[in-house]
Amino acid sequence: RRDARRAAALFMFGQTGSGKTHTMSHLMARVVARLFEGEEGGREITFSYLELLGKEASDCLGDGSVKVGELLDGSVCLKGLSEHKVRDAAHMMTLVEKAAALRTTASTARNDASSRSHGVGVVTVAPVAGSGCAVAGSLYVIDLAGSERAADSKNHDKARLDETKA
Repeated sequence: RRDARRAAALFMFGQTGSGKTHTMSHLMARVVARLFEGEEGGREITFSYLELLGKEASDCLGDGSVKVGELLDGSVCLKGLSEHKVRDAAHMMTLVEKAAALRTTASTARNDASSRSHGVGVVTVAPVAGSGCAVAGSLYVIDLAGSERAADSKNHDKARLDETKA
């Protein structure tokens, strides 16, 4: 089956304090710059941001929780995740920064403000009717919570240890 919609995912994985979130923030700035350089017509760009913490999913740019499910065709459904139509690069960077600021953080032995959740940014590009732009696509930018070495987690309390359970 030929599908005119494309998807790509970028993952950041590593030990707490290794710079995953820092790298992701710079990567998103480059993605935004490339999306808005040159011609901007003929497409609509939206941005969403989801936080996964344990068994809970929440919308960092909207209200309430998000239900994660799978449709009969195998595609993932994110019910309740808000989509924000992006006007320009500055607007999109404001959304990216707002979402990042709302992620759950806590102090660990390796990092004073460690991300304790997985963050998923979703950038969607869709053609505007009659524009000649034929391909739609989504980019999933995923910043995974840090993985601790056993030596770094030996003094964690129950709440910190429960973060790793899903």
